[in-house]
Amino acid sequence: FWDAANWGPGGFLAIERKLTLLGIRNALIELVTAPGGYRVVGRLPIPAGALDNFEGLAIERIGGRTRLWLVSDDNFQKPLRTVLLALDLPARPGPPTAKP
Repeated sequence: FWDAANWGPGGFLAIERKLTLLGIRNALIELVTAPGGYRVVGRLPIPAGALDNFEGLAIERIGGRTRLWLVSDDNFQKPLRTVLLALDLPARPGPPTAKP
């Protein structure tokens, strides 16, 4: 995981990055607290280029909606890019809660 943000009671969103032979695969994962740590309950691929390296995540509440801000960094190297990505999520009741 690279960055994480509080998603609500018992829930977090985090950026998951994996280096592959074709570049970097970025995903947004949803975590909930579970006995002994956290449990992944959802995974959403981040629409990005093969060399985009997402490192930052913020959550903004706008009325009843949620906007996610994600940022990648070019590390002062070409062909990497600095990208600011805003994802608007549909309204939902909130993150799932862990079941004991």
